[in-house]
Amino acid sequence: MTKIDSQTIQPAFVIGFANGKGGPGKTTLALNSAVELFDQGRRVALIDAEEGGINAAALNRFEPAIETRTARTAFDIDDAIQELSEHHEIILFDAPGQTSGEEVATICSVADLVVVPIKLSLKDVRGSQSVLRMIRRSQLRQNGRPDSTIVFNEVPPLPAGRQSRSALHYRRQLVDLGYHVSRCELRFYEWHRLCEFVTRDPNANVNKKSDKCAIDIAAFVYEVIVSRLTPEGRVANE
Repeated sequence: MTKIDSQTIQPAFVIGFANGKGGPGKTTLALNSAVELFDQGRRVALIDAEEGGINAAALNRFEPAIETRTARTAFDIDDAIQELSEHHEIILFDAPGQTSGEEVATICSVADLVVVPIKLSLKDVRGSQSVLRMIRRSQLRQNGRPDSTIVFNEVPPLPAGRQSRSALHYRRQLVDLGYHVSRCELRFYEWHRLCEFVTRDPNANVNKKSDKCAIDIAAFVYEVIVSRLTPEGRVANE
């Protein structure tokens, strides 16, 4: 990939999901965010940069009404964004599993917001450092753009009123380094192992764990995405 001209006009709000290592739940978060936004009546689309477009295909099976594109090169991604912007207010861009430096540069040149999911382990936090540093460098070059946030994924569920010590520890570390960490956290339930999607479970009345998964996705979408869709929200989150 080569970097896209930063002057490219993007009427839609573009959100990139990226991480320097595989397995943080990036794609699960991107796909479920698309479904949640669609269910809210938002005009949302997804660009899948994974080879073969397997994630776009999964979303097409689950909700055919959500428009998707597959694009791997910088120029194809730019073309897809320009095309989708004509009819969509939000475009989600799911980066490849192990996002390279060149791909991070591309994401930062087209996105308004970059979301970096991280699991609560030293290995995962360290594995995300290269992507976080590259985002920061882009922000310095591009007058603070793109906006970015970290979200903790697969946090152990605890009784009401209690917080994960690991989450508190890593949150403090990352905030001290100057990174923004979302207030919401995505808890881990066995339902994640059973289905690609945690929203709209047809057995929701029986499987209450899937309800909790959907609640976490909805909280993430509201805090990290919906709150940024107005000029006031964008300023407050910068």
